[in-house]
Amino acid sequence: MIAEKTDLIIKAMGFDIVRIANAAGFDRSIVSRIRNGARIPKKNSSSIEKFARGVIICAEREGKNDLLCRTIGCSTALLPNEIKSALLDWLFDENDTTDVMQQPVSGSDGRAFGSKLSRLMELAGINNAALSKAVDIDPSYLSRMRKGERILGADSIVLSNICNTLAVLIAGKDRPEDLAEVLEVLPEIAAKADSDMLRLWLTDEGVLTDPAPVRKLIGSIENISSDPGFGIPEVDHREFSIMADTSDEIYRGMEGLRMAAVRFLFDAVRNAEGELLLYSDQSMEWMSGDFYNKWLTLMSGILRRGVNIKIIHTIERSSAEMITAIADWLPLYMSGLIDPYYCIRRLGDRFCFSMFIDPGRACIKGACVRGYEKLCDYRYITDKHEVDLRRQEFDGLLADCRPLVRISRVPVPPKPDTPQKTIGNVQMFIENGVVRINKLTQPGISFRFDHPLLIEAFRSFI
Repeated sequence: MIAEKTDLIIKAMGFDIVRIANAAGFDRSIVSRIRNGARIPKKNSSSIEKFARGVIICAEREGKNDLLCRTIGCSTALLPNEIKSALLDWLFDENDTTDVMQQPVSGSDGRAFGSKLSRLMELAGINNAALSKAVDIDPSYLSRMRKGERILGADSIVLSNICNTLAVLIAGKDRPEDLAEVLEVLPEIAAKADSDMLRLWLTDEGVLTDPAPVRKLIGSIENISSDPGFGIPEVDHREFSIMADTSDEIYRGMEGLRMAAVRFLFDAVRNAEGELLLYSDQSMEWMSGDFYNKWLTLMSGILRRGVNIKIIHTIERSSAEMITAIADWLPLYMSGLIDPYYCIRRLGDRFCFSMFIDPGRACIKGACVRGYEKLCDYRYITDKHEVDLRRQEFDGLLADCRPLVRISRVPVPPKPDTPQKTIGNVQMFIENGVVRINKLTQPGISFRFDHPLLIEAFRSFI
């Protein structure tokens, strides 16, 4: 019951798990595990308390306290702490008669979900009876989904099983152009479609409910100038030399990772040759606060010295988080020395992993259970043989990657009658399965994105 009620409150309030987790300061994977039934917390546990606090904070920020109170059946006159207590009581009330599993939905959201599911089933060549049997659900339950009377959340185990089955059947048809037409992406992207891509498309997980990340990206593009440094300060050796001149082999937690990263990047600034290889799928919390400016300064110092950087971005983050990260990286992209990629391999939910490599010189490597990054030990490796082995690992991962963004120094205009949106001096449009963003003033630049998650995010904005 706790999983279904958690899912219901998220949908009823129109929140996403990233906003709730960020508001209360905890890892979104905790919300995912509660929501999909993988984790059954006790009423007095810190995880459910943080979830409730995150919901309350989001409701206050967005003026939805009345909606929250109506959903859980409490008085709108209660204070925030009293509403939180009422929310916890509602979540754990086993006698509550709300049939959350069969609660109907209505309107365009339900119809859109049902229509999308039906289109995928037609592509897969499977009917209600066969798909219901394959994923072990009642055929009437699937029928209600197709009618738009029941929407499954992105973290639903049932939806995951449905998408796994459909992905295998559609791939067996070997007609990526048909799937490309349905998803509105390029055929070569559709050819790589997996269950995660279908799940994102079905649930509109890529749709932005908050335009702030896109506006931040637009602002970053508008501020691009002909200055090759883009306003990023030169590295001050005195600021980092003390932090970097150590020989530690183990760094613990997020603060430890920050110290290891400063040592790693500053060493790359001093040696300034070859390339750097970067990958991390853990929470970006370690990049926050004052450390972000240190990281940006060191990265600019590396690029000023002509070092090439290959980075594999984690696209499985929310669309808002991903677009914000692109905006943060944009000044560095403009150096022309960064090759950004995303990986088409499926990301697991159990562990997170980080690996930063300066070939022939050093490597930072750390892995831990997702949500326990504060306890993770990060190894600082200087043995050249082991660094070379890590390089081989990275190259193997890179083989399954695609470019995240393509940058052209000449703006690409849209075809006549193409829907577009212009804000200030920045133009956005979607055409032929890709998103293009043009800077209309000098220096003119065009950015191209083709990942489905980003396409859906910009589609909702345009």
